[in-house]
Amino acid sequence: MIKVAILGSDSSHTEAYTSLINKSGSPFFGQAKVFWIWGENKEETNNKAKALDIKYVLSDLDAPQLSDVDIIMVIGRFGDSHYLPAIKAIELGKPTFVDKPFTNCDNQANEIIKFAASRNIPIMSFSPLRFSEEIISINKNTKKSEKPISVVATCPLLTNSIVDERAKSIYFYSVHAVDVMLSIINSRPKSVYALKHNAGVWVTLRFENDTVSSVNLTIGKEEIYNVVLFEDGKIRSIDINPYRDWE
Repeated sequence: MIKVAILGSDSSHTEAYTSLINKSGSPFFGQAKVFWIWGENKEETNNKAKALDIKYVLSDLDAPQLSDVDIIMVIGRFGDSHYLPAIKAIELGKPTFVDKPFTNCDNQANEIIKFAASRNIPIMSFSPLRFSEEIISINKNTKKSEKPISVVATCPLLTNSIVDERAKSIYFYSVHAVDVMLSIINSRPKSVYALKHNAGVWVTLRFENDTVSSVNLTIGKEEIYNVVLFEDGKIRSIDINPYRDWE
């Protein structure tokens, strides 16, 4: 049994990832389980532990029980809460997942990555939309051949739905569009050009395989998650549902 600890309880992703691991019917059920949870808000953390049937609530990031963990998931809602739990997980030598946004600071992101590499600790971060039904279907049916495709990925930059100032960071939503694009295009970006306008930010990326694709980041609109693909003379537009029931 793979023993998992979740560090961070203020995000709906706490429920989402715990359900994906612990609920019967999950592909991980019986093979992995979330046993521990920690959060900055003790009352919220205790309530979630009870609701999600997580057995142990950790008192702090120095709790000795973390030594018994196999994998640590850093699931705080905002990127500025990820640095200390991620560093602690790496110090303990535990494979680590850091939820989006990885951090709200390039320097902290680079430090976490370099620290993990220096300790030879596996570390991962991604947008949950990378594994949505829509994107999985796209990747199954898209030709990754010698003919590059072009992609336009749209998601919010800023919305009015979250009032917290930390959600106004470019990292909070934009990672969804970037990660979805990178999961579809079988190459690495070599140049980036960004243009800000009243409705948002338009980013054009050229990849090493000469694919040219774009990220459309909206400002002050309803949440839109969409991918348009151009391949072999055909156009496909796919809306992504980010609020599908994870259970």
